[in-house]
Amino acid sequence: MKLNEAVAVKLQAIIKEKGISKSTICKITKLSRSTVYRIVNEKNKDIRSDTLAKIVLSLNIRLRDFFADSIFKFENLED
Repeated sequence: MKLNEAVAVKLQAIIKEKGISKSTICKITKLSRSTVYRIVNEKNKDIRSDTLAKIVLSLNIRLRDFFADSIFKFENLED
């Protein structure tokens, strides 16, 4: 799995778990709808770290907790 795919899978799980909409994330972060949707739907190959931080923090999750998931282990990611 590529990093952008892992990010999308993790975000999708959190969004579902918290019952928050992508539109709400857009409002909180002031990011464009297309940016949020592209990241969450695995369409964005290059994700800026500051953009990802805004999204993760809008979900009330610390970045280190977000990346602590086993999906982000080196052996689970490909180039």
